[in-house]
Amino acid sequence: MPIADERRYGTLGAILLSPRNRAPLWFGRALPYVINGPFICAFTLSSARLLLGLRIPVGALPGLAAVLLAAAAGCSAFGLALGASKPYCH
Repeated sequence: MPIADERRYGTLGAILLSPRNRAPLWFGRALPYVINGPFICAFTLSSARLLLGLRIPVGALPGLAAVLLAAAAGCSAFGLALGASKPYCH
């Protein structure tokens, strides 16, 4: 969404043409989504535990947290790529 908004408002070209290092810019755009993703998954899993009786072994929680963080980072990277390449339609 942030990159698509940059594209929609016409500021993406200025960002891409600036002489600054772009890595902090892209990481800064993705970071809120990477942080938010595991919280949403934890809420969903907690709700499934309460409502549906889902059982997750305690020993599996660190691995599950790592997978959720990796999935959120991967989805954010995919979203950045789609937002930068997808043309804006009115």
